[in-house]
Amino acid sequence: MCFRWLHPISLVLYPVIFEVDPGQHCERIADMFAKHESIERIKLIVQEIKLELDDPTQQIRDILKCHASEEDLRKYLLCVADRLDKITRSSRG
Repeated sequence: MCFRWLHPISLVLYPVIFEVDPGQHCERIADMFAKHESIERIKLIVQEIKLELDDPTQQIRDILKCHASEEDLRKYLLCVADRLDKITRSSRG
């Protein structure tokens, strides 16, 4: 299986497709998703990211032909997922 466009992970990768260091954009991208997506959609995004990070199924950089290294993209996804998770938890309490 290979994730492609419109999979939740591809949507999170799209804003940094040409970045060599996507981690520097992590908070901004997470905040953007938190502002424009429903809590349910954010939970799905976080779930999909964590599933891929916990049990890798493919090269992340191949999803959208990203410029960053595989390691940097996985760190970026973890950062975005963690930030979105904190945002959803804080919105509940």
